[in-house]
Amino acid sequence: MCIRTILILLLSILFFSQLHSQKSQDDVVYLNNGTFLRGKIVEVVPGKSVKIAFRGKDTLEIQMNDIKLIRKENVPETRPGYENGVKASGYTFIGELNLG
Repeated sequence: MCIRTILILLLSILFFSQLHSQKSQDDVVYLNNGTFLRGKIVEVVPGKSVKIAFRGKDTLEIQMNDIKLIRKENVPETRPGYENGVKASGYTFIGELNLG
């Protein structure tokens, strides 16, 4: 009975740690003009268009002839105080005084 309980506990820990370690992924639509859109594809009309939803809940419909590639990619890490990789708040001034 004790071994069975320990085995169930270990398997549960392994299962839930695998679920937690999975990174979320976005759909990324690369366009022919060199830009890309990151979001979640909500509708596909084969041979005609793709509708993608962004995090702000805005949607955009793109014609298939404008699309170069569609793939899933990991969501980029965001750090607090940074927007699009640029520090947006909490600036620090580091200066040097040459007295003497």
